[in-house]
Amino acid sequence: MNAPVIKLQNKKTAYWNRALVTLTCLSILAAFFWGIMRESENVNPHLRTAFPEAEQFENQSPGNFIALQDGHKIGYVTLSEAHGYGGPLRIAVGVDLKGVIVNLSMIKQRETPSWYQRILDDGFINIFKGKKVTDLFQIGDDVDAVSGATSTSRGITQAVQSASWDIGRDQLKLSVPKQQKPDIQFGLPEIVLGLLILLWLVSKFWLSRHKKHIRWLSLLVSMVTLGFIYDSPLTLSFVNKMLLGYWPDWQNHLYWYMLIAFIVTTFIWNTKSVYCRWICPFGTAQECINILGGAKSRNPLRFKSIFTWTQRSLTWAAILLALIYRNPGMTSYEIFGSLFELQGSTFQFILLAMVMIASVFIKRPWCRYLCPLPPIYDFFKHLQNKAKGKWNKIITN
Repeated sequence: MNAPVIKLQNKKTAYWNRALVTLTCLSILAAFFWGIMRESENVNPHLRTAFPEAEQFENQSPGNFIALQDGHKIGYVTLSEAHGYGGPLRIAVGVDLKGVIVNLSMIKQRETPSWYQRILDDGFINIFKGKKVTDLFQIGDDVDAVSGATSTSRGITQAVQSASWDIGRDQLKLSVPKQQKPDIQFGLPEIVLGLLILLWLVSKFWLSRHKKHIRWLSLLVSMVTLGFIYDSPLTLSFVNKMLLGYWPDWQNHLYWYMLIAFIVTTFIWNTKSVYCRWICPFGTAQECINILGGAKSRNPLRFKSIFTWTQRSLTWAAILLALIYRNPGMTSYEIFGSLFELQGSTFQFILLAMVMIASVFIKRPWCRYLCPLPPIYDFFKHLQNKAKGKWNKIITN
């Protein structure tokens, strides 16, 4: 093949790449605004759930209602919002005239379905019934979080606390605890993540000859702690949450901000995903099976394009649906929880079994063919290369 033909093919490829990136950006923006426009909220059923004895409700102010029976005031219902794992949680809290919580109703939640089901199965929402508006509502103090769904438990508790204290202070004129700034949650996950980042830096700049051994140490520590103990791998739902603008307070989510800062910094530096190769717990699980089965890097050239575009299409569709329905976790098809927490749908467990079997023969099959993160990296890598190209033209001119 002569040079002019190769040059023409490269121009066509570059043209189609630009067109697809532009289409992707436009479709994501369209889905985002479509999701905003279609979002509606009917709170009336939730008011009745929060205060079943009331016959009608009088709107006192935005988000605040008076519960009436036979024309007499019997209590209050206040709407409140806080951040869960998947995004904002909106709750209606009913309180009687004695300052006791009658009931509450979840108006809207954006948690991963299997994690929210864990909240329901544990009866977590019901533990607030009968509590007084003067209680502290503190996780680990007078409220026990649901194991494996700590962020969701904390979000629900914060929403109930805010609504209860507002009613107690503004409506019932009671002395309620003062709202305090959230404490910085710095525990074992943050410490482990910091150590894993340090291991990568050590192998990069000081002990490069031991890079292979340090990498395996990093992977195994990550799989045990961030995988099986805390189940905290990076997922598509977290990416969707960022795109939707559901940025939680950093004090309660320091781990995720540390992880995102590390991924972005290393990607800008060398356009590679250090997280996937050095930290990802599920990637480690696949590599362990790879070693046991003697797997090889199989990527048939005749099917490479099909695999690549299938992976990209799945990611694109999952992000669009999440933006349209404004629910980050509803389209998360990862199988991490099925392995580390034994939670998930029948489909996810079947897919997990297929991936584990494939890992005997193929190195990291999930990462190569299904994981939604590589297409996202490719997208930003393309944008980064375009930005560098334009910057170089500006400098040379």
